[in-house]
Amino acid sequence: MGAPTAVLVVNWLMALLLSLYTIFISGYQCFPVISTPGPGGLRSGLAELISLVFKDWSRILKLAGPGVLMIEAEWLAYEIITFAASRFGTEALAAQSIVSTTCIMMFQIPYAISVASSTRIAWFIGSASKTASITSTNSAILLAFIVGSINCIFMFTFKRNITQLFSSDSKVIDLASHVLILSAGNQVLDVVACVCGGILRGQGRQHVGGWLNLLTYYVLALPAAFFCGFNLNLGLFGLWIGMVVAITTIALGELWFVMRCDWDFVIQCSIQDGLDQQLHQQQELQASVYSGDGDVSDFGFDDDALDVDGGALVPVVSTLSSVNEHSFMMPAVVGVGGLGFGGRDAGVRDAADFS
Repeated sequence: MGAPTAVLVVNWLMALLLSLYTIFISGYQCFPVISTPGPGGLRSGLAELISLVFKDWSRILKLAGPGVLMIEAEWLAYEIITFAASRFGTEALAAQSIVSTTCIMMFQIPYAISVASSTRIAWFIGSASKTASITSTNSAILLAFIVGSINCIFMFTFKRNITQLFSSDSKVIDLASHVLILSAGNQVLDVVACVCGGILRGQGRQHVGGWLNLLTYYVLALPAAFFCGFNLNLGLFGLWIGMVVAITTIALGELWFVMRCDWDFVIQCSIQDGLDQQLHQQQELQASVYSGDGDVSDFGFDDDALDVDGGALVPVVSTLSSVNEHSFMMPAVVGVGGLGFGGRDAGVRDAADFS
């Protein structure tokens, strides 16, 4: 009960401390602002809060859905491999636990790089900075190869020392060390796949990684793993051959999609999305102002963000063709791995890219 209890306490502490940090230090600025309760009192305020919380969820789900598929398809495949390893006996299952835990531990490093890359690239896309987006992408990929090489050398050099931390059984140590050699050789591509997945999330193209993961793991990798493990009698080592096939295919596939990215199209989609959102806010503002129920600040607009045309409020930026002439607040393509925003006064960094 010691280990599960420790995990329970740590998870609750993380949730509590992050919540307190968000509420009292930084992050509360993004909380919805409720106007002064009217005649309805608390009930009207609660209804307004619910309306704000569930606003624009179609856009969130459109981005989050493929991102969830992208991550869950991979994790579920590894769990299936663990179940399959139990067919080879307790020693193989113990070795699988050691290898899986080690790989998860090593995965945290590229995952952090993936989140940072996703956030950074999404921010540059939101500010329409093509050059900076490409530079950040190239830097992330280069860093992925470096970190992958370090992970590979570390796991290969200390494979036996690592397994001895988990077990004193010589058979388990030998089997786990043998499989760790295969996993170590696959670290470079594993890190590249992880980082490229973050880049795709930053670009708002989670669907590419989602479908690639789904097809690769369940159409190619798992059948190959079962064939090598059971038909060729390679045991646990054969199961991990299937995982190596999956990681290799995904890494090369995602790298190809990232390097072949049409940055102009991605940035234009982000710009158009921002303009559509501003237009929607402006329409709500018009209706509120005409009815006398609100003002400009309720919708996040400054007074100079709107103009008057024939008695009607219109946004300063109304068409994609005016991007090169105006500065505007535009949300970036949002990745599951992170949120990026062009900034309220960021404007367009690389306007020449669209001319």
